[in-house]
Amino acid sequence: MSTTINEQQIRDLIQSHSVLLARDGLATLYENIFKMAGFGLGGILYNAGKKAGEQGVAILQNELGLSGEDLLRAALIGFNHSGWGQAELERTDGTLRVHVYNSALAGTMQSKKPVCHPIAGYMAGFLEAALGRSVKVRETACVASGSDHCIFEVD
Repeated sequence: MSTTINEQQIRDLIQSHSVLLARDGLATLYENIFKMAGFGLGGILYNAGKKAGEQGVAILQNELGLSGEDLLRAALIGFNHSGWGQAELERTDGTLRVHVYNSALAGTMQSKKPVCHPIAGYMAGFLEAALGRSVKVRETACVASGSDHCIFEVD
């Protein structure tokens, strides 16, 4: 059952649970972490993002009473408002993809492989609760490796 989504209420809630950080500062921090720790860090960052996604969904469930498709819509509103990028959901032939334009993590990096592990993890944690099943999210295209936007596929 779908409820009426109050976008401003979601934005206010997300903002009350967030810390403001300049995009350039975040991108520089993230890029330096990768330089220091190397690409073996991806799994750790994915799991950290997944935990954050679980926490994000709990906030929306507990404070706004959202579930299912309403959680997905609220996730897009929150993600887009928070400055991580502009996400669009695509459902084709039973496959769920999330297209992220202007990723806060990939915009300044160059890499042969996708680098947005925390975003993929966040989506996984959030989607598991929203869809009620276990999921794995993998980034199949990334701005850091030459794509015009990042694409995440949900398995």
